[in-house]
Amino acid sequence: MNIVLFSPSWPQHSDANGIVTYCAHMKEALESAGHRVFILSHYMHHECAEDAYKITYKPSFFDSIIGSIGERLFPGFEQYYYGAKGIVETLKKIQAICPVDILEVEESFGWHYYIARRVDIPVVMRLHGPHVLGCKVFGKPMDEYDRQRCRREQRAFKSASYVNAPSQWVVDEVKNRYAPLWRIARVFGNPIKLGAPDKRWNIEQCDQRKILFVGRFDLLKGGDVIIEALAKVMAVIPEVHLVFAGPDKGLLQADGSLLFVDDMLQRHIPGEQRGQIHCLGQVDKETIAQLRMQCHLSITASRSEVFGYTVVESMAAGMPVVAPNIAGVAELFEDNISGLYFQPGNADEMASHIISFMQDVSQSAQVGEQAYQRCVQEFSLEKIAEKAAAYYSDVIEAHKAGCKVK
Repeated sequence: MNIVLFSPSWPQHSDANGIVTYCAHMKEALESAGHRVFILSHYMHHECAEDAYKITYKPSFFDSIIGSIGERLFPGFEQYYYGAKGIVETLKKIQAICPVDILEVEESFGWHYYIARRVDIPVVMRLHGPHVLGCKVFGKPMDEYDRQRCRREQRAFKSASYVNAPSQWVVDEVKNRYAPLWRIARVFGNPIKLGAPDKRWNIEQCDQRKILFVGRFDLLKGGDVIIEALAKVMAVIPEVHLVFAGPDKGLLQADGSLLFVDDMLQRHIPGEQRGQIHCLGQVDKETIAQLRMQCHLSITASRSEVFGYTVVESMAAGMPVVAPNIAGVAELFEDNISGLYFQPGNADEMASHIISFMQDVSQSAQVGEQAYQRCVQEFSLEKIAEKAAAYYSDVIEAHKAGCKVK
């Protein structure tokens, strides 16, 4: 098959974005299985491989008028209109070189609705994270841009024929909210590269005092819960260290202000222990891979995740994980076997699990090994390529036949 994937930016290391990571891993997985994969992206950060195409679209005078009027009436319209037109026009360039069998795009901005009506190949929508769910998690009032974006995505959900997603949770959320009539909807996780034997976590070689958090410091990623839990862990194990790899976006407060890491540390961590929190900022994937080898366990406290890449990446390194039992994260591992779940937002329970791992290294080693085996069985490049290729084949056949497939 000749498959086109849309990625927000390219290449993988250009942006700390789960969709970009998904596209990079999926491209590698499908190409290893004998398929050809093209990438479409609005943002190319430097010269890429021949099968990666930057979306270049310059609106005509007529389109500029449509976009300008639409933006005044419906905020976000230009992003929708120009973005979708750019994808269609760049796809035509690929089709002039090679026959394309299928296009997969994210649900963002409702682009799917426009694209699917203007190309003669099946267009698949992958549910990486509907905007309405993100607004719900943050609890912020929607402005007119948010409302218009959600309406466009709703229209795309209801008109789409072919959908896939990395978790059953997000499929159910969209179905319950919008009652779409999809021809083929299937769930398969995001592919992950497994750690080589010499790149896997080992309890004997890590620093057993250190725990690792990879992600943004904000409300969605549960930055407040992490600091509160850390304070409780420090009361029992004073020598514990936290390595925080990710940008500090701040915790959004009810009055619109932001609380940053330093603010939270001053509130919850004794002064003599604040030096044990190591804030690295955003780091590259090679550094994160090294940190996973160096730290005792990986933690996350997200309030919602469609999939939970940082959880699975730690599991793929054979590292024990503590994570919230919520949304798509709840589908990633078996509790007390290949990881430990805590109730979302419960800093006491999170701290208890961290302490359990740090005081019982045999448990850490056993859970880490089971986490790795879980990734082998469910999320490896080979497993996901097999599932994705079978899904794409079914979609292509259904599209040709023009009939419904269950």
